[in-house]
Amino acid sequence: MGFLSGVLGAVKNENEVITYDVNGHLNKLPQEINKKMYKGPHEFCLALSNIGAVLGYYDAEVNRRINAVVENNSNGTLYALQSQIDKNIRNLQDSLTTKKYEDVVAQWKDVVTDGLTALIKSAESAINELDTPLKTKVTNDFEKIKTAVNNLNDSANRDVDQLRRLGKKVEERFSTLRLNVYTEIRNQINALDETLKKAFAEIKKSISAVEKALAQVKSNLASWSEAAMRIVNAGIKKCEKLLERLDEENYGDRYATIRKNAEILQRRAPKL
Repeated sequence: MGFLSGVLGAVKNENEVITYDVNGHLNKLPQEINKKMYKGPHEFCLALSNIGAVLGYYDAEVNRRINAVVENNSNGTLYALQSQIDKNIRNLQDSLTTKKYEDVVAQWKDVVTDGLTALIKSAESAINELDTPLKTKVTNDFEKIKTAVNNLNDSANRDVDQLRRLGKKVEERFSTLRLNVYTEIRNQINALDETLKKAFAEIKKSISAVEKALAQVKSNLASWSEAAMRIVNAGIKKCEKLLERLDEENYGDRYATIRKNAEILQRRAPKL
């Protein structure tokens, strides 16, 4: 019992002990043991029970503080930080497929860094609750994480600037492309218009040639008709003179056939 009291007395002021001895029970334990020394088995058992309880509280506090930093669930601040980073990445991927480019750029920094600053502070606070030697070991690695998150913030700001510049370049390029397309369409329309005009001009020219040819044919038909009419009229007059002569000289039946044919020719001549 005396040896145990001596050991506890030697370590009670160590940083590793003071840090986790929240209520000072471990600090008081050597004194409590000394009071129960040489008082028989019963007091000895009570002292051992008290030692077990105090060490149990101490161990629980150590585990609680360590788990607050490294526990592999939502209670561990570093795990929570990692989970938030993964969540931010998923949210960013979702926004890239569901939102407009302008909205993604506007929300980029907020989505990338969402919740990270608060979680860094929580992890830092949990690390500060550890004893000095352990805190020193953890802090070295944690500072790397902290620096990476800070760099992520800076990178997110740069990404937004780069994305905005990229968006501007894309818009400028798209405007140029759109102008080129419209210009090409307009040129094609103008070319088609010229082609159609030429085609219609050729058609009109052909129609004019046909109309001219028809007019010439009509003119020729009129001339032929006039000539034919003169011939017919002359024939009618000759028939009339022949009939008159036959009537005057009274040839009788000898020229009946001639008279008949002359009358037929006289009737048919106007129809020609």
